[in-house]
Amino acid sequence: MDTSFLQDELGQIENEVVASERRLAELEALVAEKKRQRLDTENEETELHGMRARDFASRTDSAFSR
Repeated sequence: MDTSFLQDELGQIENEVVASERRLAELEALVAEKKRQRLDTENEETELHGMRARDFASRTDSAFSR
């Protein structure tokens, strides 16, 4: 059985996970820096909240689909 399609899909998913983790780390660092400078962090914290909510939802969905 040819599994190259599945391997390609898995590679794409892994790339997306890495990019999301990188963005999350960048946002967390930006929020920390802006807080040190006493600047507004509302936009970044809203984006972080959304990313965390989507991550939690996807983890919850996958846990129940087993």
